[in-house]
Amino acid sequence: PNKIDVNFYSINSSGNIIQKFTRDDLVQYNGYFNVFNKFYYYDGVYYMILKSYVMNTNEPDLYIKKIDKNSLIDLSINPIIDISDTDAYEDSDLQVDKNKNVFLSYSSYKKGFINVLKFDSSLKLIYKTSTTEQGMRHIMSSSLNADGQLQILNNIDKGAINNSPQLSLLEFDDNGLVHKETVKNDIDILLFKKNEDKSFFIETKNGDIKLFDENINLINDFKVTGLNIDDICKLD
Repeated sequence: PNKIDVNFYSINSSGNIIQKFTRDDLVQYNGYFNVFNKFYYYDGVYYMILKSYVMNTNEPDLYIKKIDKNSLIDLSINPIIDISDTDAYEDSDLQVDKNKNVFLSYSSYKKGFINVLKFDSSLKLIYKTSTTEQGMRHIMSSSLNADGQLQILNNIDKGAINNSPQLSLLEFDDNGLVHKETVKNDIDILLFKKNEDKSFFIETKNGDIKLFDENINLINDFKVTGLNIDDICKLD
């Protein structure tokens, strides 16, 4: 099919459907292939990031979309970013603040830095910034602190700049610039799981399970042997 129906359901804590709607104008297959998309939800509105490739040219086509039942804001971000450096776009993350500004973060596989785009509630670009080149960074997750400022949890590969793999928390100011970074050395990550309270587990490649709080302070750790771990859950 050239288009597909995308169904949206809002379900309350009792399991009842309180709203549902369908849109057929979000994903276009005619002339495109390898369509990738990811959805986010905030305060009654859905957000979608979309990446596809144009037939014959193989050029990536990237969009961010703001969706509700009666309206759609559809923004191509190709003119904003370096489309030749979007291999890590599938690992991007999106946050929405209380003013409905949108933060889109993704890594660069060419340079190693992290790109941050901030849009207003109408998806008009406020700023585009990048971290400095201090090793190959991979986004794990993003969040907003109590002041509405962006934080990005990321891991950094061992390389010419870094003597060991690192776990990093970047904290950004209102202009999208890093004003603080907290780093833990010798953390070679195999598995990552974020909890609802913003704490998170990681499994390292040497078999350690570590639990950190949202400021990457170590809460607990232990070692497992002889197990292949697929998932980790925190029980309150």
